[in-house]
Amino acid sequence: MNQTESAPEGFLPAIHIGELQLDRPRRVKTANGYVVIVLCEVDGAQTVAAFTPICPHAMGDLSYGMIYRGQVECPVHGYRFDVATGECVWPAGESPLRIYPTRVVDGLVYVKVEKPKWMAS
Repeated sequence: MNQTESAPEGFLPAIHIGELQLDRPRRVKTANGYVVIVLCEVDGAQTVAAFTPICPHAMGDLSYGMIYRGQVECPVHGYRFDVATGECVWPAGESPLRIYPTRVVDGLVYVKVEKPKWMAS
């Protein structure tokens, strides 16, 4: 069966849920190849967060960050972001992290990633 047949509308297949570990970030490329994202399973109930791998503060690679209590910590300067909302929780009020909606269908993680504006025709 084609993986996109059961995909929620506007979502792209990214990875099988079994390839993720609880609170461990994993860098993946979406099926369309437009965006590299970081996925992580949170809450232990097949809830998957998806966010950009680049910290908005100092361009740190968040795929090397630590995840604790639903927050990812940048390995460069320790900024922390809520992986569900993108809010910068430390220091408060800084630029948010870009997040992407996810769905898990039949064990496959789908991510809604739109084509970057510079690629729009």
